Parts: sequence; C-alpha cells; structure tokens
Amino acid sequence: MLGEDNEIRLETTTRMESPKNLVYEFTSPNAGEIVSAGDIIEYVLTITNIGESGADIRINGQIADVLPEGLIIIPGTLSYRVNDGEDTLAMAGFNRMSVPGGVQLEQHDTVEVRIMAEVMEEAEEGEISKSARITEIVHHDEIITNSVSHIISTENEIEGPGDELFTISGIAWLDENGDGLMGENDTRIANIPVRIRKGGAFVTDSEGRELEAITDNQGRFEFTGLEPGSYIVVFGVDTSIYRLTSGNVSRAISVPEGGRIIFRADVTIVDANATNVHIGLVENEVFDLALNKYISRVTIRNEDGETHLDRDNVTGNFVRMDIRARAIQGTAAVINYRIVVTNEGEVAGNVKSIIDYMPPTLIFSSELNPNWHRNTDGNLIYTGMADERILPGESRTANLVLTTTVTTALQGYSIVNAAAIHEYENDNGIANAKGNDRSEATVQFAVATGGVAMYVSIVIACMVILSAGIYFINKKVLVTGRGDA
Repeated sequence: MLGEDNEIRLETTTRMESPKNLVYEFTSPNAGEIVSAGDIIEYVLTITNIGESGADIRINGQIADVLPEGLIIIPGTLSYRVNDGEDTLAMAGFNRMSVPGGVQLEQHDTVEVRIMAEVMEEAEEGEISKSARITEIVHHDEIITNSVSHIISTENEIEGPGDELFTISGIAWLDENGDGLMGENDTRIANIPVRIRKGGAFVTDSEGRELEAITDNQGRFEFTGLEPGSYIVVFGVDTSIYRLTSGNVSRAISVPEGGRIIFRADVTIVDANATNVHIGLVENEVFDLALNKYISRVTIRNEDGETHLDRDNVTGNFVRMDIRARAIQGTAAVINYRIVVTNEGEVAGNVKSIIDYMPPTLIFSSELNPNWHRNTDGNLIYTGMADERILPGESRTANLVLTTTVTTALQGYSIVNAAAIHEYENDNGIANAKGNDRSEATVQFAVATGGVAMYVSIVIACMVILSAGIYFINKKVLVTGRGDA
C-alpha cells in the first residue's frame, strides 16, 4: 500500500481565491485490473481551470513521485499536454520527474499529465494504490485526489484447456501511402528480429537461449509451442529508419526502454492462437538540426585604448588578436559569439536547449546573456528558442557574450569554445542526424612583435648596405691614388 509520500506532487502558484475553480481527476486505463511482472501501468492526472475570473495556475516543474513498492518509472514516459496541444516529453529519473520551463494553466485550460510505470519482477502479490496531491495553492489547503488501485499477481500463467500449446504470429509491413491500413499491395518488411517476454524475462528454449524470430520476405514471424499466459512481443526495429504508422491496425506501441525507443505489443493467450500481432511502419523523414558557432566580434581594452575586430559566418571560426607586448598584461577582452541552428532536414522541430562548454579562462554574466544560465557542471544552457518551430531551411540564432582578462600567461594561447544542441524534439520522435550538431570557435591572443622586428631588421639592413658602400668607395679612392703616385 502507499505511504503518505506516495503521490505526484505538483508545485503550483495561483491567483485563485477558491479551489472550487479547479476540477481534477486521477485515473488509470486499467484501474482495478490484475497485473503481473513486466506489465505497464499508466497514470493520468487531469486538471481543469473552470474559473471565471481569469485566474491562472502554474505547474513549476517540481513533480516528485514515489511509486508504490513493486513499480518503477519507465524513463522518458512522463508527458503533459495543455488542451488539444502536442504531447511534450519531460524528464524522469528514479521516481522523480520534472517539467522544464513549467506549464501555465489559464482560464478554462486543461492540462493532462501522464506517466508510465512497469511492474517489477520482485513485486509482491496484493493490491497497490496511488493518489495525486496538488500543493501550494494560495489561500487554500492542499488538494488530494482520488486513489487508483491495481492488483499485482505473481502467477504468470493463465490456465488453458489441458496441456494445449499456442502460437503468436504477425506481419511487419510498410505503410507507404500513410493511410494506416495494411493493404495487399503494401510492402512487407523482412529481417526484423522479434522476441517475446513473459513474467519480466524473455522466453527461452530448453537450452536457455532466448527465442527469436526474424521476419521473412513476406514480413511474417511466428512463435509456436507457447503456454497460455500474458506475453510482450518486442520488435527490434531500427528507429533511425522507421517509426510506427498512425493507423490502428498495428498492435505495436512505442515504449522507452533502456534509454531507447522500442516497439512492443501486449498479447494474452487463453484458449486461441494470437495471429494478428502486426506492426505497421513508415520510413522516417530526415531530421537534421545543424549547429554552427562563430565569433562575431572581439573587443580589447588596455592602455592603448579600445579596438575591436568583426567577423562573419565565413571567417568567424578563428580570430587572432595582436596586442602590444607592454600592454598585454591586464587587457580586458570581450568575445561575442553567434550560434546558428539551421534545419537541414525534412522535418520541423524545436531546439529545447543549447549547451556551451565554456572553458575556465572565460567569464559568464547572466546580465549580458538573457535566456542563458549555468548548470551544476559549469556549462552554459540556452533555452531562448525552445518554443520556436524551425521549419526545413530555416535558421535561428543565439548570441553569447563572454569576457576574460588577458595576461602574459595567455600569450599565444588559443581559447577554444564549443557548443552543441543539447535537447530537441519533433512530432515524429525522429533522432537528430549526427555529425553536424556541434561546433567550436577559437580566439587567440598574441604579442604584436612582428611589425617592430621587421622594421628594425630593415633599418639594420639599410645601415649595413650603406656602410659597405662607403667602405668600397673609400677603398677604391685610396687604391686609385696610390697608382697615380
């Protein structure tokens, strides 16, 4: 059973004077049902602001969740949606979740928060319950929602008629026209590995090897000799190439597991074969957000005054600043960076955050850099374009200003500063193309001795030539005079 801390906590602020303006509900699609190891439980918290005074509620993103014993959060399954908007994935760790940036719930808005948990193999048999608690509502005590219960069963098998064994089979197909329906002319997909899981572990043969089927040229797979019970069919799909079709013919769903997205189908065999465990796929478009970092201007201030050097997106990857030797100590330098994100793919998306790996020789000021902040690792995070949809061919720019004090220790030293796309999203859940989402720019401070040395060398050379000429002229005069004598 739940202890007193076993709830979702929503940190909120509000201008409402009465909680009567709130309608809230806590549900689960399979509430009251029997679940066992490996089964998935989804929880849904719905909050609606029915106030007539324009009152707002804000979910600030501190959602602490302690699940009943025997459940574990599936990372990457926390999502929220305001009204009919898009689902936004939030971050989830071990029984702790956060919604970056917060969610604003205005008058007549509804927010729906979803989280998925898996029944652990060591879960004990019995009933588990869960509720949600909304705290810190101004002028009112906290609100505790209804409880949702499930029954954990440690019995993995469902009794069938006698010793009869059954089959799980299906087809992998390519939904080329995007209609969500498996037609006779749709291409079947071969060479997709398929495995089945039961009771929290993959099913093995008599020698302990995991059972695996590979789809044939007709996209078909089959597992035979299966006892009655609940199974999870796991398809080994390359998610960099395919995603699930939007149709309802396919029984597969997308589930985060082990830091990646897997496709799976839940199947229960009682007294008949399961022959329609199909998976419909579509090919991913290319999602490619490229990042390039440039130096737009370097300004130095010292006893010689102030000078600056401007660069564009062609010449801004490397900048060298020459400083007079006697003025280099204590020179103040301001470096303006320009970070450009360009959608070079076929799918629109958002850059939720950019990370800048600021070296220790540079100094960051939040006053000079709106929408930037420093994280616990000392790196800089930019969120200024999180809500901007970047269409194919479009670009967005972020500016960053860092400072440093030049000393003789930095003479000839190159300051290399790199940035990369940190978080991103798109409607299709496609991974960003690799190789062009990180860039660096370099500035070098050097002593301006080259010009002086060249000038001195020219003067000395001229003096040597002049002296040699005088010498030979005098020598010739002397020799000539002696000959006449």
